[in-house]
Amino acid sequence: MAVINPPGWLQNAGATHTAEQMRNFVYASEDVLTVGSLLPKSGVALGKGDSLLVTQTGSPSMAVIVKSGTAEIAGTESSKQGAYGVMNDADFTISITAAHATLPRIDIIVFKVEDSQYSGSNNTSSLVVVDGTPAGSPSAPSPPANSTTIAQIAVGAAVSSIVNANITDKRTFLGHGIFPVVSSGDLPAAGIDGRYRDRTDTNVLERDSSAAWEKIADPTVFTILTNYAGIAWTSTGTAPALGNGTLVAASKQVGKLVFYILRLTWGSTTTGGTGTWQFTVPFLPSTGNQMLPGYVRDNSAAVVHPSVAHFGSGSNPVITSVQCHNASGVVGVVTATHPFTWAVSDVLYVAGTYESI
Repeated sequence: MAVINPPGWLQNAGATHTAEQMRNFVYASEDVLTVGSLLPKSGVALGKGDSLLVTQTGSPSMAVIVKSGTAEIAGTESSKQGAYGVMNDADFTISITAAHATLPRIDIIVFKVEDSQYSGSNNTSSLVVVDGTPAGSPSAPSPPANSTTIAQIAVGAAVSSIVNANITDKRTFLGHGIFPVVSSGDLPAAGIDGRYRDRTDTNVLERDSSAAWEKIADPTVFTILTNYAGIAWTSTGTAPALGNGTLVAASKQVGKLVFYILRLTWGSTTTGGTGTWQFTVPFLPSTGNQMLPGYVRDNSAAVVHPSVAHFGSGSNPVITSVQCHNASGVVGVVTATHPFTWAVSDVLYVAGTYESI
């Protein structure tokens, strides 16, 4: 069969419309479960009731509470089974199977539908727990057919109660236009150009370009640079020692553009070692032919020497050298003795932008 007839709500054709047809017609405008599928995606209606939130019981026990809400559940036993509307109108308590004595496990809470037209003899919807398998490194079980997972429950070995810290929200939310989602797995793989999703776990807005989900808005762009705690100062010869000097760096990546600041201030116990100085950076440059401007300041002489920091090529995110003129105009790589012999309060400063991979 190709075209399905009669079409939805055709005048005087009510007696010939099947339940399957009506499920498909009602949810015809919903996003699909997978690219090319006739089935709409399953999900929870955001803002209706308490949106099926799963919480611990008032006094923690081996049970959880599913709050009120509605959901749409795609039938997965047939390619055109359509979607079912389900509702929970009050707090619903689900018992959790007793914990294993020595091994943890992961259970899932699902809202499922059983339809005897496709399998079994039941015609019902239910909120149930699906037990995971105890293991040293447990994984969540597969959800049953015709269901949507709304939470994962971490059941520790020998525990006697479940608290909110053991509950991971796994709800997928319904919506048109921009879809609010908890994580990247809440929508099918990219492949439908023009869809948008709001990642509530990262606060990033993404667009489906058919090839990939691409970031188009990130509020962190408007925040300040963050400290780069992983900075390391090394040398091609004898290693330098920071001693009581200070070495700080901060960075921020916006798309492929990296904003970077580095400041080395010499202390009374700082030593420069031998060879060419190198400094790690937080993001790998796209090419090794990029440079960052800066300066080297001789504090005692109150002289500032403009400098240029060079990146190395390859897979190491490292500033491989800093070059500048000395007082005599000689260009050289900054070392413990160039452009001067370093002393207390002398400064090496690098600041600029570079393209990352």
